[in-house]
Amino acid sequence: MSVITGENKAEKIEADNPHDKNNILQSIFRAAPVGIGMVVDRVIVEANNKLCEMTDYSMDEIIGKSARMLYPSDEDFNYVGIDKYEQIKEKGNGHVETRWMKKNGEIIDIFLSSSAIDINDISRGVTFTALDISELKTFEQTIRMRDIQLNNIAENVPAALFQYFVRNNGDTGFYYISESSEQIFGLKNNLDGFFELFTSHVVPEFREQFLKSIEKSVTGKKTWEYEGVFQKDSGEFIWFRCTSNPVIMDDEVIYNGIGMDINDKIKFLSLSERATKLESLALLAGGIAHDFNNILGGIFGYIEMARNYSSADKTVSGYLDSAMQIFDRSKALTGQLLTFAKGGEPVKKNGSISQTLIDLTTFLMKDSGHAYEFNLPDDLKICTYDHEQISNALENIITNAIQAMPAGGSLYVSAENTHVPEKKDTYLRPGDYVKISIKDSGTGIPGEMLPKIFDPFFTTKNKCKGMGLATSHSIITKHHGCIDVNSSPGKGTAFYIFLPASEGEAEVKPVKKEDEHTGNGSILLMDDEVFIRETVGEMLKIMGYKVYKATDGGEAIKMVKEGLTNGVSFKAFILDLNIPNGIGGKETISRLRQMGIEAPAFASSGYSDDPVIASPADFGFTDSLRKPYRMEDLALMLNYYLKNNHN
Repeated sequence: MSVITGENKAEKIEADNPHDKNNILQSIFRAAPVGIGMVVDRVIVEANNKLCEMTDYSMDEIIGKSARMLYPSDEDFNYVGIDKYEQIKEKGNGHVETRWMKKNGEIIDIFLSSSAIDINDISRGVTFTALDISELKTFEQTIRMRDIQLNNIAENVPAALFQYFVRNNGDTGFYYISESSEQIFGLKNNLDGFFELFTSHVVPEFREQFLKSIEKSVTGKKTWEYEGVFQKDSGEFIWFRCTSNPVIMDDEVIYNGIGMDINDKIKFLSLSERATKLESLALLAGGIAHDFNNILGGIFGYIEMARNYSSADKTVSGYLDSAMQIFDRSKALTGQLLTFAKGGEPVKKNGSISQTLIDLTTFLMKDSGHAYEFNLPDDLKICTYDHEQISNALENIITNAIQAMPAGGSLYVSAENTHVPEKKDTYLRPGDYVKISIKDSGTGIPGEMLPKIFDPFFTTKNKCKGMGLATSHSIITKHHGCIDVNSSPGKGTAFYIFLPASEGEAEVKPVKKEDEHTGNGSILLMDDEVFIRETVGEMLKIMGYKVYKATDGGEAIKMVKEGLTNGVSFKAFILDLNIPNGIGGKETISRLRQMGIEAPAFASSGYSDDPVIASPADFGFTDSLRKPYRMEDLALMLNYYLKNNHN
């Protein structure tokens, strides 16, 4: 018994009937799922049905025609002729990707494979197969475009993307890190050693927890999330957040993740938390400041009156002079409380911030032994600000800088014009600003403390109350500005302050220097506190005025009407804004103006939560007086507004 193999069968078929082999090849030729043909001198002499189907040509239309009819251009035709035939001459066959054009003009992508009938004589003919790869090319193009888009997204998204693997054998590493890692963290996306390099930049206080969080995630094959502080090579500290989700494979776990700079988020949360704290503090501060200012006004008013009547006794007048010197310190203390008071608005005027910076810095630095430098351009825009409050804010910052340089150092103070566009991601309203920079070369602030430095009562110094920077922040915020800080331990700290710029000119109020005033006629004084009526009333009497005293608006209106009936002409009105259980100053001045009375009227209050104090003219007043005020403050104001009416 003999065994017949496949090879034996082929030999037997050929031996029994040589035409069978040709029939088999013809069958394959007709049934093949790819186009098959033959060319002689690039003229088509054979083609199967699939080739006709691919091109939409009939057999009669294609046989005997130049293969050029299948190509959309001479360039495509010649390229195939040169490239493919060079391969055939070298190897006996050739492969090339090209384009064909169907009968209806549609372009299709083709993969051609060709072989010479006689490698030594190509002129005898070349057989070829043609595979339509249009769908494959479209798919490849889609994948390629998707890769480009994903890479573009990865490099432009404000975060670093990564793919980290943990294999079952313990190997770990990165498959991918986006180039944006350099922009976000200052680290190049080198896969080798990136983990160790990144970990070394996590500040020591956070590093152990950072590693433990990763270990916990890897052990449990769970989502990893972490927030901490990262120090760049430049020394800058940033808060960062990393998060990744595991994809569990047979032999490894792949973590697809993202790393972000969340400094703005931390600042926003800090601002929100700080606002909540300030809200509570504001309620307390407003009430205390108002009562304290009224009391101070009474105390120092009586002291000032006593001093005026004690000139004969040098000892007594000396003590009273010393007591009056405490007035400014007491007023400054209530001023700090008013900074936090809910709704308290600064009394803003247009002015040059350059001169304020120069005067304040020079005064504070003169005895410090530190060097200082200014860079204040001549074209710096005018700002709209409360001179007293902004000076207080800047003083706190400069004082902090001096204290941060115990071994000596230098201070750099600069300012520049800047613009915040509509869609800028910032805490500022769109518009023009003056950006003030105050940079010291001191000890710097640790990164983990930066979010807390503007919190009320936060301090790292002994015998400090922790209110300086909190006060500065509150003042600048109420000016619709912004304060930011950047610091590196051992390299110093920079504070950046943005104040709204104004297109107007600097306001120059030509107040006379005289702290004495004399006049005549009648002034109406309205206040619910008896000691204010007594002390301020006495001041006005000393100046030469007849004083009408009222406890509230109802009594004041009655006095004015009776006075007008009796021929009394009031030179001015001093009206307390807040009268518990009575008519206050705002309603009183409204009624007076309705009566046609145009005499100067001054709003007076120990509160800062009434917009009348900040913008008295908007409510019918001439100006405002913040309690407590001294006789010289009253005299300066009357000198300015009643200068044409006094003797």
